[in-house]
Amino acid sequence: MADHFGNISVDIKKLHEQINKPDQKTPKIKTLNPFTRFIYLALVKLGLFKKFVDSGFIRDWFKEFNQYWMQQLNGRPLNLHDFFFLYSWYRTKFQSIEVNENADENEFMASWQKPENIYLTFHSVYKIATAPFCYYPFKKYLPSNGAILEYGCGMAPIITNLVHSGQTNYSLTIADIPQFTFHYAKWKLKPFGVKCVDINPSELPELKDSYDTIFLQAVLEHLPNPLEVVKNLTAHLKGGGYLIFDYSLGDGHGLDTMESVRQRKDVLNYLTDTFELTSGRFESEKSMGTTIVRKK
Repeated sequence: MADHFGNISVDIKKLHEQINKPDQKTPKIKTLNPFTRFIYLALVKLGLFKKFVDSGFIRDWFKEFNQYWMQQLNGRPLNLHDFFFLYSWYRTKFQSIEVNENADENEFMASWQKPENIYLTFHSVYKIATAPFCYYPFKKYLPSNGAILEYGCGMAPIITNLVHSGQTNYSLTIADIPQFTFHYAKWKLKPFGVKCVDINPSELPELKDSYDTIFLQAVLEHLPNPLEVVKNLTAHLKGGGYLIFDYSLGDGHGLDTMESVRQRKDVLNYLTDTFELTSGRFESEKSMGTTIVRKK
């Protein structure tokens, strides 16, 4: 890897191989203490939290990112304004990435592992930083001491927020292909005992647990085999357990796949037959927002 600031070169496949080693040490990131959580929650309710992040008054998220940028990506130290500059800079590079129709496993992975995908790390870091309690709307679907899986998780916003808030009375698992944001999630969450499962795009992962709640957000439109994935996840969801998902109506361009477009109705028909709708609605002709279903 080489530090070219706005043109950083990273072998993300190699970084995943390194961080997957049992003896690989990663720093344990500080969680929010109760007083800080109270202040943050008050700022969120007042509509001021994002403004405090943007202005730099709240910047623990940036200090964490800077640590990752230097230690894992071999980048030189950044100032806050550098972060926002590079966020925009890498956004322009990211627009050129495509997953070819009928791409094989290697081609699919190559699309997600290109250095331009570092944009997704910037995007996810900022998104999580400005939404520190994104798990709150789903808390009633997370039974105490329950098993939770965030599949196709990227930077795992739900489980990251749970860990940040000290909500560790769960068995937590994250799963994704070895790409940029998932590497950051491993670096951040492994020290807290979160299980990390690497996904091969051409094979269904051998999930060893049964889960009370599975999150499948911003995932279905990117999969080469969405129906198989949903059926596999259903088999690992406990009776009465919840699947929390969304499904954008993509066109197969960029990092979306044509398979997700073609299989959309089959996926929704399967979900309708297998689950009880708890929140949201099934939409075959337009994008679906957050939808919650309960296994029959």
